Amino acid sequence: MRVPSHGRAIVRRISPHAESRTYRPGDFVLVRSGGTLAAAQEVASGGPFHHVNHAALIVDPTGGLIEIDPRLAPGTARLRRTHLSDYLAANIPCWVGYVELQAGTRQLVVDFAERLLASEARLSTLGAATLLLHLLVGVAPREHTAHHAWLRPLHPVFDNHALVLREEHTWLAGEFVARALERAGFMWDRDPAYITPAELFARFHLRDEAEGGVVVPLTAARRAPRTGRVSPAPRGP
Repeated sequence: MRVPSHGRAIVRRISPHAESRTYRPGDFVLVRSGGTLAAAQEVASGGPFHHVNHAALIVDPTGGLIEIDPRLAPGTARLRRTHLSDYLAANIPCWVGYVELQAGTRQLVVDFAERLLASEARLSTLGAATLLLHLLVGVAPREHTAHHAWLRPLHPVFDNHALVLREEHTWLAGEFVARALERAGFMWDRDPAYITPAELFARFHLRDEAEGGVVVPLTAARRAPRTGRVSPAPRGP
């Protein structure tokens, strides 16, 4: 049964010279990674937002990140600590998801990620295989039937029946961010196992309106009536 989603965010691209700015713990980052797991997720997503295939959680004001290791290497830690400046220094385009959270809940999001990282869980060969299998039989059919017209008649079948096949707590990058945000009250309209980086981008990214320069969430722009007025989105920090 589908439930209404709950939670708001605005995704904005940040300047490659933004190393010195202050970030909010609990927000997230979307990037493009060359790691095997990230590349496999990009293929499985099959949509127009292929320029993002990896997600990470901001855990300190300097831009420190905790993320799923995108390399899919058995024996390595499932999560790792990196920094936003690492991506910026490599000239990788970065988008920050500025999340609206209730007062006092940001630390819950960060604590969730820190506890998972502290567990020092390692990716097993079986865990790596089941992640790829989940992409193949779960994510890919749902995403490709949504984005390709000739497959669209099959989309309700895959969209309404979630098949999650993976080791416990062995997650994709988008699911990791989605489950962390659940700690602050986010509710997703689908199993978080199907929240990909491309899905986060599609839900929350901004675009400039042609004439007035008004910036609105893409999802809001799609819902707005043609003769109606769309309120400007709140500015990110």
